[in-house]
Amino acid sequence: MAVGTASSSLPNIVLSTITDNLSTTERRRYLQKISGIGKDPYLIDKDEFSHEIDSLPDLTAMDIMAYLIATPSPYTAENFQAYKSTEAYNQFANGFLSDMGIFCPPHRPDFKVVRGDVSNIEFTLL
Repeated sequence: MAVGTASSSLPNIVLSTITDNLSTTERRRYLQKISGIGKDPYLIDKDEFSHEIDSLPDLTAMDIMAYLIATPSPYTAENFQAYKSTEAYNQFANGFLSDMGIFCPPHRPDFKVVRGDVSNIEFTLL
């Protein structure tokens, strides 16, 4: 994966190419969110993630919603009123999430990066 770098007016974090098409506002918001871990989560090697369930933080859907709303984000409370109808929630609830991993930045043990693979399984209901 090739990498790009943040401009000098933003925090100095090497960014993955996934950010190449972000607007300046979106890139600034992304950098603010990842500044606590000090690196782009897309550049964390898969081997650096733990699979120990005890490493997972105690979270609820409301915790995630509060994070998305309380930190720089385009989302509002109205966006989450029907979160159970979202495709991502349904994929999680129906077991399409696998290979979960938790990364704990050594310099910030209070931060956790949680990743997972979403299965791309298509099926037809008869």
